Amino acid sequence: MKNIGIIGCDGRENAIGKSLLRTLEKIKIFYMGSHSNIGLDNLGAIYENGDILNGGVILDWVKKNNIEFVIIGPEKPLEVGIVDILEENDIECFGPRKILALLETSKLFCRNFLSMLEKKYNLELNPKYFEFTTEEEILCFKKVFSNPYVIKQDELAGGKGVLVMGDHFNSFTEGEKICTDLYRKNISFIIEEKLIGEEFSLLSITDGINISHCPPIQDYKRAYENNTGPNTGGMGAILNYLPFLNEEDIKIAEKINQMVIENISQYTNTNHKYKGVLYGSFIKTSDGIRVIEYNCRFGDPEIIPLFEAMKTNFYNICKNISKKTLAPIHF
Repeated sequence: MKNIGIIGCDGRENAIGKSLLRTLEKIKIFYMGSHSNIGLDNLGAIYENGDILNGGVILDWVKKNNIEFVIIGPEKPLEVGIVDILEENDIECFGPRKILALLETSKLFCRNFLSMLEKKYNLELNPKYFEFTTEEEILCFKKVFSNPYVIKQDELAGGKGVLVMGDHFNSFTEGEKICTDLYRKNISFIIEEKLIGEEFSLLSITDGINISHCPPIQDYKRAYENNTGPNTGGMGAILNYLPFLNEEDIKIAEKINQMVIENISQYTNTNHKYKGVLYGSFIKTSDGIRVIEYNCRFGDPEIIPLFEAMKTNFYNICKNISKKTLAPIHF
């Protein structure tokens, strides 16, 4: 494995490139996206402008540059099945196939899958959640549910598909109008009970058989000093120093990620194993650890402190994933 491809061109992909080059082996990095990345360019990576959602374009690029291993940066290429296309052409990837990436690309799929795990392992992972099939159900909803809630678009929405009562709308009437508008626009969505507590993330890297957990991370979502601005996401992240978590909390989050990785192939009725990173977004509530959502790629900015603290270089991790010999990752 000497030529490595990175799909994407933003801060996350720059962090991936930096970590890859910490190896003593001589490798060449190629990346594709809609614009060049000065950080990757300064590392000597070779840029090609291209549509990262077009499997044919990516396959031609991979073959032309003799790329042996491809790392998927953002979520959209996972949703359209770029990993499927590459693996079917004997190109190994860091990232799950399309059907397994439904953990991120469909909020309803994720909740239903976690409900199955709850029954199988006698756990509580989900908040209460609701799917609506008629406009009348939306109008009746507030009569049977009086808790604050969150509106989530079922599909990917570039980080803009979640609306939280108290942040984005303040009353059941406002929420009802948002839901009705989404329904009339034929945008699929679910409603979830709003969870109260401290949020954190725990990422697990896997080759489909072996799993290595990363330290917990907390990102800061609000702009401006003292968190007075809008909830924009990506204002920075802290790794490992999260005083509200104890060792048991961390072990619970690790165990949940492990259960997801071990059960998702059977749930989706596929012979393919989940490979890459599983990014669990959790919240510690007064009732225990709950799952907010799952991502199937590295988060930005979470990847930056994660890779700065990672002692194992990412090139070796990719090589071991290729061989299904992933060893514990050290930080």
